[in-house]
Amino acid sequence: MNKEKLLSLINSKQAKMDELVKRSNATENVEELRGIKTDMESLNKDTADLRSMLEEVEAEEQRAAQTQQKKTILATYVPAKNTTDPDVRNTEPSDLEKRAAAFKESKAVEINPMEMRSITVAAGTLATPTNVQTKINDGFNEVSSIVDMVKITDAQGMGEYQVPYISGYGTGGIKTEGQDYAESDPTFDYATLKPVKITIYTEVSDETTKLTPVNYLAKVQEAALVALRKKVAKLIPVGNPSATPAEITGITNATAITASATTFVAIDEKTLRKIAMSYGGDENIVGNAVLQVNKNDLIAFGDVRGSDKKAVYEITPDASNPNAGIIKDGGLSVRYIINSALPALSATGTAADSLCMIYGVPSAYELALFSPYNIKVSTEAAFKKGMIAVRGEVMVGGNVVAANGFELIKKVAA
Repeated sequence: MNKEKLLSLINSKQAKMDELVKRSNATENVEELRGIKTDMESLNKDTADLRSMLEEVEAEEQRAAQTQQKKTILATYVPAKNTTDPDVRNTEPSDLEKRAAAFKESKAVEINPMEMRSITVAAGTLATPTNVQTKINDGFNEVSSIVDMVKITDAQGMGEYQVPYISGYGTGGIKTEGQDYAESDPTFDYATLKPVKITIYTEVSDETTKLTPVNYLAKVQEAALVALRKKVAKLIPVGNPSATPAEITGITNATAITASATTFVAIDEKTLRKIAMSYGGDENIVGNAVLQVNKNDLIAFGDVRGSDKKAVYEITPDASNPNAGIIKDGGLSVRYIINSALPALSATGTAADSLCMIYGVPSAYELALFSPYNIKVSTEAAFKKGMIAVRGEVMVGGNVVAANGFELIKKVAA
């Protein structure tokens, strides 16, 4: 069964499950509830089987991609000039191979900042070929995927710049004949994006040097870019431009957010609904917003029980991105992103008046990349530990560029 068919079946099962949930919420008949429960258990089993089959198909696709990658590398292999083997291809190396070989020799490389988005949260795009004796396994993801969802601007060659936005519209008025027209103008404001230098120092095993030049470059680049992305992902929600040294402007410190924070003493059965319905002003309920939340608060959502002792919220992690998923409250579905930079509202150690969650459309935040990303490596700095030192730097800026583009969620005292 192909991938498209499996996804279609999974979506169909999910639609049936949503319908059963609605029926369960609408009925009080015990016999009907028992029948619904049996149907839901059957659907859950079928869905789990389909997801298992989907994972096998995706794994097979990944293996096929790795096989193709190895074929591509072999196809561009350049033999020694004195070779007499007529079957060996005599093609020129690719631009990537030339760049990788030069990096392995010079220990330095400059990367266009827009390339930094290629290292996705799910990783997997930089897998080491299985025929290399030394394989370097990655750990768990440490980067919040909010960094891949905000608006990215290539600002190379620019200095500080401003993004204008409308902060309010006028309202028409009723006048009688002969009276002056009502004056009510829209109001404008702007967000300032200032370049901030972010530096990275990390280390990778010197076993990395045993890889091919292409994969050596990829591994070093991955290690440095993950460190950079990890820092930026934490600054997007809480960066403080008034700090010393100055940070990029995070969402919780943006002047574009003038609305009062939504407040909670604790996470209960009404929390998600209140957050979702409070965003978007008096005339809107926005359907594509994302909740940035601490993992411990996600656990707290899962612990909420109704009067019938059943879980109020259904939490479904994204199979392709463990940092994201969906929280459901009946017919309300909200996508979440885990971000450890935010304090947990549910934690007893979190002080009152702390901003703990952020809800909004990610593209309301703009991340500007002011410079190329420079990487340098040294085999001497961590010689005793048998590690390669990797140092990188880049100039970035960020700010909220839409009036009240995000809703802030605050913890208050009981």
